[in-house]
Amino acid sequence: MRVLVLAILMVGPAWADDVALVEDCVSYGANNDDCFGKIADTCFKEGSESLAGGSKCWARELSAWQVALDRVYSKVLLETFTAPKSVTQRIREEQDIWSQYRDAKCAVQTMSNPRTWGHIETSCLARMTYDRVL
Repeated sequence: MRVLVLAILMVGPAWADDVALVEDCVSYGANNDDCFGKIADTCFKEGSESLAGGSKCWARELSAWQVALDRVYSKVLLETFTAPKSVTQRIREEQDIWSQYRDAKCAVQTMSNPRTWGHIETSCLARMTYDRVL
């Protein structure tokens, strides 16, 4: 969770172009890797090739996919608005459990190379969030 907060703080709110790209991918129902990494790749081409720059690029990717995930999650909650409270409570619990799993899994991946932890962990968080959205 700390890296997600750090990632969002690094880039601020998701950039409008980044979110638009993600929304296009979601609306077309892409279910492969065509959409993942496009934001980070564009950022790298803009000159962010250092470790710090790479972390910033992956933070942009994560931020945009997090916006998409939040929208999907809100839509699901809205669709279950008339369902019994236990249903919406279960959906919230499941999302919380998934978020904890994602954060823990990505944190473990960084243990082998703490020098690049930000880059590795943020790209992992972005990938898992992308997978969750699609």
